[in-house]
Amino acid sequence: MAYKFPSKEWINEYMVVLNNSPTYKEAAKTWEGDFLFVIEPDDKLDKKKIFYLDLWHGDCRGVKAFEDG
Repeated sequence: MAYKFPSKEWINEYMVVLNNSPTYKEAAKTWEGDFLFVIEPDDKLDKKKIFYLDLWHGDCRGVKAFEDG
């Protein structure tokens, strides 16, 4: 299934994909930190979008989507 980028649905599916990936789990098994995607507006996106990922030892423990303004 395709998800519109950037959207809450997309970031939620990204979490599912990460959590179902043995390759990611192995590569990130010692990773301790959060991650932000910051997508700046352009001719196709009118507002800045920010996606937060809570990453811990190969698991994505949660995601949040924020919209500027």
